[in-house]
Amino acid sequence: MSKYDFLKEIIDTEMSYYHIPGCAVAVIDRETVSYFCFGYQNTTERIPFTIDTVSGIGSCTKSMTAFAIMRLMDKGILDIDTPIHAYIPGFSLYDENASQMVTMRDMLCHRTGVAGHDGTWPNDAVSRTEFACRLKYMQPNAAFRTLAQYSNVMYIALGGIMERITGKTWETILKEEIFAPLGMTHTYCHLSEACKSGNMSMPHFWNHKLTETPPWKIDMAGPCGSVMSTIQDM
Repeated sequence: MSKYDFLKEIIDTEMSYYHIPGCAVAVIDRETVSYFCFGYQNTTERIPFTIDTVSGIGSCTKSMTAFAIMRLMDKGILDIDTPIHAYIPGFSLYDENASQMVTMRDMLCHRTGVAGHDGTWPNDAVSRTEFACRLKYMQPNAAFRTLAQYSNVMYIALGGIMERITGKTWETILKEEIFAPLGMTHTYCHLSEACKSGNMSMPHFWNHKLTETPPWKIDMAGPCGSVMSTIQDM
């Protein structure tokens, strides 16, 4: 009996209960990495889910955005404690006092007072820097620096701020600061790139049965959740 048989049994049980078509799990034990793959990457062709299957990592993308920002800070390109208006003249939030003080650290820590507003995510017609400048129209849910409130919109804005400071796209920054140094050759920021891999898992929804649905394209909202990768790359 493998020492991980109990884990595989638990995952099988949970997948069955929640109607999950497929997934992959890695267990790191010191220098040893063990991979376990379950189910299928889609339910139409029933292609097995493998260590090379590309799937969305969702909001784990935020950790990559944050890490890239810290890499840029280490290089002296930016300072997360400098007010945003120093990088983007005229930048402001709904709260005038917060506008003068808000920093990248505040955005990274979800403490700007602005949560929700997910219906404002940008499409390809709005740049991330332009989106950051639209934060001034979003009414806060709490006072500045008084409460931690999960915010997708602030991470999208962080991408725009990174782009304004560096003159590079958020995608290029992630490739240069994370993907290339770590050899993550099957990790993508854009849905179209992931689709070209030919080995991408498909999203599904449950309505009395598992039904495949088209992938959700959120490229411009990328800094909060668009990265797609494989278990081996991760």
